[in-house]
Amino acid sequence: MQRGRLNLDVLEEFELFDGELDRYGLRAGDLLVVEGNGSESEIGRCARWGGEIEECVHQNHLIRCRPLVAGLEEFVLVYLNSPLGAATMRSLAVTTSGLYNLSVGKIRSIMFPRPPIEEQRRIVTRVRELAQLNDTLALRQAELGRAAAISRSASFDALARAEELDGTSAAWSRLGSKWELMTGAAQGVADLRSLLLRLAVRGKLARQSVDDEPASVLLERVARTRQDMANGRSRPLRDIPALDLGDVPPMRLPPGWAWCRLGHVLSLCRNGIATATNNQGKGFALLRISAGTSRSDRMVNLDDHTHADVTPEKALAYCMDPGDLLACRFNGNLRFVGAVAQVPAALAGPILHPDKLIRMKAIEVSHDYLRLALNSDVVRLQVERSAATTAGNIGINGAQLQRLVVPVPPLAEQARIAETCDRLFASIQHLQTVLDRREAAARAFARSSSELAFLA
Repeated sequence: MQRGRLNLDVLEEFELFDGELDRYGLRAGDLLVVEGNGSESEIGRCARWGGEIEECVHQNHLIRCRPLVAGLEEFVLVYLNSPLGAATMRSLAVTTSGLYNLSVGKIRSIMFPRPPIEEQRRIVTRVRELAQLNDTLALRQAELGRAAAISRSASFDALARAEELDGTSAAWSRLGSKWELMTGAAQGVADLRSLLLRLAVRGKLARQSVDDEPASVLLERVARTRQDMANGRSRPLRDIPALDLGDVPPMRLPPGWAWCRLGHVLSLCRNGIATATNNQGKGFALLRISAGTSRSDRMVNLDDHTHADVTPEKALAYCMDPGDLLACRFNGNLRFVGAVAQVPAALAGPILHPDKLIRMKAIEVSHDYLRLALNSDVVRLQVERSAATTAGNIGINGAQLQRLVVPVPPLAEQARIAETCDRLFASIQHLQTVLDRREAAARAFARSSSELAFLA
């Protein structure tokens, strides 16, 4: 049930006993109100029953309202679904176990303005006209959105697949000619962020130099360092399979680049601390899982934390350092599984990472670059193939992360890619802010317009 309308495509049949049809049966003009919902904004949604089906009853999560005065139901429906009516519903709702609930008594207590009958009819007629116009505009906007998505996908794919300089320049020119279409909606901005990551791992965001040390030399040095570290440890490093040509993604690397398994450049890959938490500020700050997935720039949100009252000795192994990489180990949404965020440089005081976030440190390879590469399409495809579902949660473990195959540029180029991408991300964030303000202004205007009908 939506505000103002009923979806009758899916109906259930029930066996009724003596008197139940009279008690629960619907009549044309009855109003149905949503009794409970997990979202405060959805509580109290109201729709009118038009008598479309004979001998129809309502289920117990809907409250049936039948105005005493015939013809009043249309105006009451408009009021209850208006911002003023919805605000009244929210103020009356009671929260129980995360659900917002309304009772019959609360619905009965709602006060609403009652203009003369002719004015009621004018208000209802005008609201219907505006609702129809809104539906038409929404349909048109959806069509334009689908067309823009198709155009975006084609333009972005052409840019990512272009091999030569001329092809890349032409693709950029085509993209620039329809920039407003590409970025005029929230999804366009999100797609633009993804495009930057695609370009970053294909060597198309920063200049390349023949003077840069090849990635193969860097990886040989990292392998020696990693072996030296293993020789000095009481426990051996995880055995990671050698890179096989069959595991390499079908993508041509620029000169000087190389493929490697993520684990071959890591000195640390471990789960966080599993312990009880508190919101009273006792003990050490402990990140929530959402801290690693909430920011669009792929940085950890250090403000998103609770606390864990553990000893300093136990906390020491889980204290993060600036620049550390955190991968989301479990989530109900596949899009977040394996998503990687980087700990900002401005790390004030010890903060621990939780069991569901895997902390990683690389040897020599730039963490700034890895943050981009591990969130790119090249690696995300591997993550989504590796992830497994357990008890409704989708997960990936440290061993699977270390087997991921990553494109590695020369070290100097890694720095140039990260600098360019972060600068462009900042510009995209500014664009996102502008879009957010525009959408907020549109919502405020729509809310104010609908409230005018009920203001004296």
